[in-house]
Amino acid sequence: MNPTISRYAKQYPHSSLAYGAASIDFIQESVKAEKPFSMSVFYKAPHRPVLPDPKFNHVYKDTVFRKLPNYGRKAGEHFSQHVKFGRQYPRFEEWGYANEQTYQQALRKYHQLIHGIDQSIGLVLDELEKQNIADNTVIIFASDNGYFNGSHGLGSKVLPYEEGARVPLIIYDPRIKHSGKMRITQSLTGGVDISATILDLANVEKPKTWDGVSLLPILQDNKKQVRTSLPHIQVWGPEPTRNLALLDGRYKYIYWYYQDEALGLTPTEELYDLQNDPFELTNIANHSTHSQTLKNMRKLYDQQIQQWQHQTLNYNEYAEYGHLLNRDLSWSEKLKILQIKGIADKS
Repeated sequence: MNPTISRYAKQYPHSSLAYGAASIDFIQESVKAEKPFSMSVFYKAPHRPVLPDPKFNHVYKDTVFRKLPNYGRKAGEHFSQHVKFGRQYPRFEEWGYANEQTYQQALRKYHQLIHGIDQSIGLVLDELEKQNIADNTVIIFASDNGYFNGSHGLGSKVLPYEEGARVPLIIYDPRIKHSGKMRITQSLTGGVDISATILDLANVEKPKTWDGVSLLPILQDNKKQVRTSLPHIQVWGPEPTRNLALLDGRYKYIYWYYQDEALGLTPTEELYDLQNDPFELTNIANHSTHSQTLKNMRKLYDQQIQQWQHQTLNYNEYAEYGHLLNRDLSWSEKLKILQIKGIADKS
């Protein structure tokens, strides 16, 4: 689906509702042609620039948002120093989270943008009902990233902490009796699993090389587990911020590989117990009582690195990071790789 969005601008000047209108036209055309369809809608909101639909100015006009327990710079003091070299650190102030008045303004606009998406999706769901195909349509809703909104003294996204890494995922399949009811799962899943789930829904066998797994077993039983671990890969942005995190459902292990004595950066480990510390307020990597957990997470991490080295594709620098993020490779060897990449000084 790639209609010209401008044709909807007069009735829906904001892109979120315009996408909804374009989706409705696509559904109507598909039904008229008596053809099954697969439709993907990618909303711009709530991405910047922060320009909510003025039609919904009243929705959060007087809302006062609470600050989470991990709000502010103090709640990020235990993080690796590598965090400060990314765009997320200055955006705590640049995007208005540090000041009470601007914080409330930022949160109101952010949620207003999301409200616009809700309204647009509502239009699409209504159209499925009107066309009598709602009982034969699977709906998957997700996002590509989370947002810090001031947590840990950060703004923006990308870093491996919960607010930036977690995304919503809703799957509705009318063939399943309890689908559509509020059934939250604690099962470990990732965005990589969505494509595998779509193939399973279509009774198409997943290619053996795919890392994703189908989530249909969880849809049938929300207590099911379909994976034991999940990597969170960040090899984008300033070099000091690049890292690999590994989750096992309860714990999160993060390894920051970059070293620069002049900047005060050394390879750093972080470990969080997400069950007892969901706001990631305590790094337990150096706590003696969690030494065995640290060993277990290191082992899972090292296994992920081995898989990366054996299966990665040699483009977008992915192959290099299978070595740079290796805990056992010396810094001198990593420095050679960075010099080839043109990042480190060759002197």
